[in-house]
Amino acid sequence: MSGRSLDLEVTRRCNLRCDYCFVGWSRGWTSDLPRDIALTIVDEGAGEFDTLHITGGEPFAYSPIFDVIERAFCRGYGRVMINTNGTMLTEQYIERLRQWAGRLSLSVSLDGPEDLHDAVRGAGRYRQSLDCLRRLHAAGIEAQVMSVVTPQVLRVLPSFLGELYEALPALHDVTLFPLGVGPAHTHKPGVTLRPLSPEELRQLCLAVTMAERLGMPVSIGAYPIANPILTALGYPAPRLYQCTAGRGRVCVHANLDVSTCHPVKEPVYGRWRPGLLRELGAFPAHRRFAERDYDGCRGCEHKEACGHCRAFVTSSGNDLFGNDEICHEVLERQRPDSAAPKRFRLPVLQGAA
Repeated sequence: MSGRSLDLEVTRRCNLRCDYCFVGWSRGWTSDLPRDIALTIVDEGAGEFDTLHITGGEPFAYSPIFDVIERAFCRGYGRVMINTNGTMLTEQYIERLRQWAGRLSLSVSLDGPEDLHDAVRGAGRYRQSLDCLRRLHAAGIEAQVMSVVTPQVLRVLPSFLGELYEALPALHDVTLFPLGVGPAHTHKPGVTLRPLSPEELRQLCLAVTMAERLGMPVSIGAYPIANPILTALGYPAPRLYQCTAGRGRVCVHANLDVSTCHPVKEPVYGRWRPGLLRELGAFPAHRRFAERDYDGCRGCEHKEACGHCRAFVTSSGNDLFGNDEICHEVLERQRPDSAAPKRFRLPVLQGAA
């Protein structure tokens, strides 16, 4: 993703109800960004942002979606990215998208192999999304896979990645998102979720590095705490996810709250109003994000590479500029009360052959 990205949450409506959706269950399923306001925001961001990142909900449940895409390219954005579950793209939609091939990319959700994906998203959804990817590639449209990594997905990750690259010869990248678990009211009622443990995150990093070396490009998105581990394993530096909160990225949500990125729901910049996107630097919070001025991060050697995702920090009940201290466990850093520094250990990936 470009360093200067405008995230636009055009809708919170979706045809699916995934167990761990951080949008629907925590923020509601009904908000739509009014068409005229969406176009005005795109106009205002022109020249300020290189990339328009359209997200939801399910963006293709938003009827003015093609108006937004067309306006973005007419106003000079170099790239438009769209997150989708891949179940609503008809042949007619794909044909309309074809005109922007080379400047447009889609990220299609496949959360593990068919049995795990369908257990979360509904029977038959895996095949729908896989078929959508094939049709997009056949039309010459760039489309990658994005996967939420649960402990269950991690156990089969090497074989899942191999199957994806075999089934999709035109696939150029897979982005993995470790599962984030907030308070009980922020995910599907009755569903018990567990985030990756520190040891599982180290296993994930090893699996990603192994896949990359085997010619299957894969990265970890939105969880920069993995970067020091990936670096220690020899993962290529240009492929590391870099958080650009306060450094060129901003999100306008469907209810007009403005935050640093889509996963961060706190209205860091208040509510959108005309001209706001050109005034972000005047906000003290903006400068704190740019400087990674967070508790526990200021003097850390990994501040630039990591900075720890604010969405994960706040979802665990901590302040926006606070620290959930998971970094002490993930990176095995020395705590103030420890007798000696811990050393990074290479994990053994369960199930790896």
